[in-house]
Amino acid sequence: FNFIVISHGFFTRTPDRLNSYTIYKQIFRAKLAPGGFVLLIVRGVKLFKMYEVYPTEDIVQERNVIQLFLEELGLELEWYQYLTSTGKRTPLGEEFDETQLPVQKYIDALKHQYLESLSTSRYFVDDYVIVARLAETQ
Repeated sequence: FNFIVISHGFFTRTPDRLNSYTIYKQIFRAKLAPGGFVLLIVRGVKLFKMYEVYPTEDIVQERNVIQLFLEELGLELEWYQYLTSTGKRTPLGEEFDETQLPVQKYIDALKHQYLESLSTSRYFVDDYVIVARLAETQ
C-alpha cells in the first residue's frame, strides 16, 4: 500500500499499547510500499496519557511526545497538525460545561430512542493528525 491509515486505534495501557505497536510495525514493514506514508489520527488527551504527560500549550513538549510515539511505531515524522474545536491544547475540565459546542442531534435522537439516555452529546474535536514514513533504520 502507498498509504496506511490508523484512526483512533491506540491503547493507553502500556502492555496493550506495546503489543499493538508490534502488530502495526509488522504491517508497516510487510505492506507499506517504499516511500509510502502512514496517517495516524489519535486523540490529544490519549496521546499524552500514553506517556504520562499532562497536555500543555508547550509546542516543544508536544513535539517530543509525538516523536516518542512515532519512534515506538518505527516511524519518522513528515507532518502533523492538532485539530481542536476549542482552540486550546489543554483539556477544558470544568470549562467544558460552559463551552457551547453544537449538539449532535442525530446521535442524540438515537440515544434517546434506543438507549433511553437523557444526556446531550456535544461535538468535540481533540485529535492529532500525523503523517509519517517508515524510519530508515527499519
